[in-house]
Amino acid sequence: MAATAFFVMHVQVATRFLSANPPLYWFASHLMASPGDGKRWGYLIWAYSAAYILLGSLLFSNFYPFT
Repeated sequence: MAATAFFVMHVQVATRFLSANPPLYWFASHLMASPGDGKRWGYLIWAYSAAYILLGSLLFSNFYPFT
């Protein structure tokens, strides 16, 4: 599915598609649960997802594009 999103879909559709993809969040939680350097990457994925949700909600409610 990620390859289809990368090669075929428009950027706006691909970001919405990948943001609603559960394996991305499963991977981030797996990284945060594992010891070592993975916690930093898991936190970065989590922070990006939270910022996407918050900024997207703010921009969408004011009729601005966010993707």
